[in-house]
Order: sequence, then C-alpha cells, then structure tokens
Amino acid sequence: MPSQPTGNPRRLSRREAIVAPVTAALAAAVGLHAAGQLVFVEPAREVVLAPNARTVETRFEIVNPSAFGVTIVDIQPESRGLTATLEPPRRTVRPGERRELVVTAPATGARREPQQHAIRVTTDQRLDPETTLALTVATEGWAERKAQQDAAHARREALLQQLEITPATLAWTVGQTPEPQRITVRRRAADTLPDLHLEAFALPDAVLERRRRALAERAAAAAPDGADAPTPLIPWRGRASFGPDRFEVDVRPAPDAGWTVTVTPRSLDLPARSVVRLVAYPDGKPPSHDDAPIAKGGTLLAIPVAVRPAERPAATPDAAPDTESQP
Repeated sequence: MPSQPTGNPRRLSRREAIVAPVTAALAAAVGLHAAGQLVFVEPAREVVLAPNARTVETRFEIVNPSAFGVTIVDIQPESRGLTATLEPPRRTVRPGERRELVVTAPATGARREPQQHAIRVTTDQRLDPETTLALTVATEGWAERKAQQDAAHARREALLQQLEITPATLAWTVGQTPEPQRITVRRRAADTLPDLHLEAFALPDAVLERRRRALAERAAAAAPDGADAPTPLIPWRGRASFGPDRFEVDVRPAPDAGWTVTVTPRSLDLPARSVVRLVAYPDGKPPSHDDAPIAKGGTLLAIPVAVRPAERPAATPDAAPDTESQP
C-alpha cells in the first residue's frame, strides 16, 4: 500500500511564501556586507571664507567600517571651479581605513551671499552607490547682513506703498538740447510720513562702469562651460562718491505734499547711462552723511536715466532709370 504524504500541502506552500522573502533578505544583507559600505562622517558642511581669500579648502572624512574594501569609481564636482581629490589618491578604501576628500571651492559670489556646491561620489558598493556631498561657502556674519538687507527691503516696500513716483525712467537723445526733466514724488496721503526727508544724486560713470565689469566677470565665471554668461543686473548698493557726471540732480519740495527731482544732462554729445538714486529718510534728515544711507536707515529707490543714440535716417533706394521715356 503506497505511503500517504504527511502534513498539509497548502500549509507548506504558505510556509514557503513566508520563509522565502526572509531568506532572500538575509542573503542580500550578507552580500551587501561582503561588498563593503563607506560612511561619510559629515556629508554636509558650511565653511567660512577668509576676508582676502580667493578660494576655500575643506576636507570630508570617509570611513570604511566594513570587513571588505570599497572602490570609489568616480568623483564629480557639480560646480564650476570646484575641485575634489582623495588623499592619498588611491581609489580603494581598505577595511577600517579612514580617508579624506579634499575639496577646494572658489570665492566667487560668496561675499554677496552663501554659495551652494555639490560633489557626487560614486562607489562600487551595492547599497547606495552614489552619495552627494553638500558644501556651503559664506563669509563671516552673512546671516546678520542678510537680516539687515531683508529689513531694508521691507522698509523700501513699505515706503513705496506710501509714495507715488513718476515717471519710472528718464531719457534723452544724442543731439537734442539738454533740457531738464523732472521726477515727481508725492505722498499718497497728506498725513503720512510727516518727517520724510528726500535726497537724490546720480551715480558717476566710473562707478557704473566698474560695477558693470565686475558683475560681467562674475557672471562669466559662474556660467557652465560652453554656455553664454547671462547679462548681469547692476545692484545699486552702498553710496557712490560724488564726482563729475553726465547728469545734474536737484531736489526741491513741492507744494502738493511731495518733491520735484530735476535731472539735467550736462551734455548730449554721446550716449550715456546712469541711475538717479532717491534716498528717503522716514524719520527726518540724518545728522551726518559719513556712512552709507542704508546704514543710517535710508531707503534707496533707483530711477534709470539714459542718453540714447540718435536714430539713423532710413536709407532711400536710388531712383530707377525711366526706361519707358528712352527712344
């Protein structure tokens, strides 16, 4: 008589369904351990830029706590001017070994605001073979300066809600008579800002050109390889020194709860560009002008002014010969 199978076949299949995934997970874990695993002690860090430094260097520590070696296949900095090298340069990290990834970052842009950089590290380990290291480069005290700039921006926006400034730009054309043009600044309500003091001046050409060149160089340095650098916008910060310029600026109170800013070009022989800066002090005229207006609480409003090139007359085609009248 044939022997009967013992146990319930359906119950055995359920047992296999439960045990098989656990067995596979354990096998995968053993395989991962056998392949090794690197640990980046501090994958994200912030470094402070020295006052006159052009670059900053930092070191990311790499540890291999496993019993097997791990090979670093690729190290890819994702910012222009960023370099990353292993010390020592050997790519395989042995079991229990500690290594350092030396990263050098440029100072470009970090003096204005913190710059974010990334380094992508690829290994031959099975679990998480790719790790992205984050580096922030900033100057000392940038958080305080950023808070001051945000406060100044908030004051500026609040002031613009209470003032009406027209027009937004002024322009002349080469060859015209240098007639003055006026900017009108009015309070939206007569009882607002009773102690407001307004000043205005034009930035000298030399200051504009120096800032334009500096920003163009920074934009070119920050552009990816092979890409055209974007045209930078000139930020009007700080206070420019007074000097000879293409424009004369005069501010006088107006009878209708406001001011009239008169801008007169000195010459209209050549094209020119500048900015008339309106410096507003909500609490009255400051006792001294030794410091920049933004440090004294002054709010800056920029009005672009320009002398445009004269339009060339359209070329008229030569008259065609009258062939019908020819004998």
